Amino acid sequence: MNQFPFSLTQFTILQTIVRTGSFSAAAEILYISQPAVTLQMKNLEKQVNNKLFLKRGKQIELTEGGYLLLRYSQKILLLCEETCQALQDLKNSQIGYLTLGASQTTGTYLMPLLIQSFRNQYSQVKIQLHVDSTRHICWNVAKGIIDLALVSGEVPFDLLSYLHLTDYADEELALIASPNHFLFQNEIKQKIVKEELYNLKFIFLEPHSTVRKVLENTLEFHRISIQKLKIEMELSSIEAIKSAVESNLGVAFLSSVAIQKELELNRLVQLKIEDIKLSRTISIVMNSRRYRSKAAKLFRSKTLASFYHPCLTLNTKPIL
Repeated sequence: MNQFPFSLTQFTILQTIVRTGSFSAAAEILYISQPAVTLQMKNLEKQVNNKLFLKRGKQIELTEGGYLLLRYSQKILLLCEETCQALQDLKNSQIGYLTLGASQTTGTYLMPLLIQSFRNQYSQVKIQLHVDSTRHICWNVAKGIIDLALVSGEVPFDLLSYLHLTDYADEELALIASPNHFLFQNEIKQKIVKEELYNLKFIFLEPHSTVRKVLENTLEFHRISIQKLKIEMELSSIEAIKSAVESNLGVAFLSSVAIQKELELNRLVQLKIEDIKLSRTISIVMNSRRYRSKAAKLFRSKTLASFYHPCLTLNTKPIL
């Protein structure tokens, strides 16, 4: 039997040192002494016959060999976690863990509804939800940290070979205004023509946000000029925009799922644009090269496939 020159314990310590930036911090997190951490790393350097660390003052940096070993240690420990997950799934399909991810708007307003639906059927599954930018979520799917994600932004090109993408649903992007907006002073106006958009004052998300980029691409596709729109304010969150629109500071395009409560309470009003329906596509993202837990398969084939929301038009193809 081959004797490998490293152990899983040493890999765990190595990764913790890199994550925390010091031997002492790693020791504290792992509940072992600093001399024990130092000894393990000295032994690892001796066993692999490579220097792994460089000290620059109080800072610790990895050598080329250290970076190489770190990359492979991450892959090995992830495979170990997958092995444990697969054995757990084999033992009981309804007891396990599910790590979900979502881009900002989807994670804030849609994912909680999906999780509630899933938990109604599989209450024993423990769930974690990561909400971040589309790029960061896709990276975490590629690294095996997230089992399944829902995103609406552009998936990084360099990750496409690792990921399996499926169009899940189209969600309407709603034009919203305050009930006190001048458009409603004389009558309740249900629709406006495209040219009227250029007379309105708009509130947008900040330019770097994924939702802003999706919206701009959608508007351009329908030949609505971004340059001609009067963008009066740029805010950093959906909630801030809703509050500003409620205060009659302008109108905005927002995810229709995100505004349902405000529409029901008549705090916001939705305007239709004649002959135009703006929407964004929400995609399912999974890792094409990693083990798929039974919990992830159930979430995809049962919850996503049967979920209903009036603001979503589900993909007609079966979700397997």
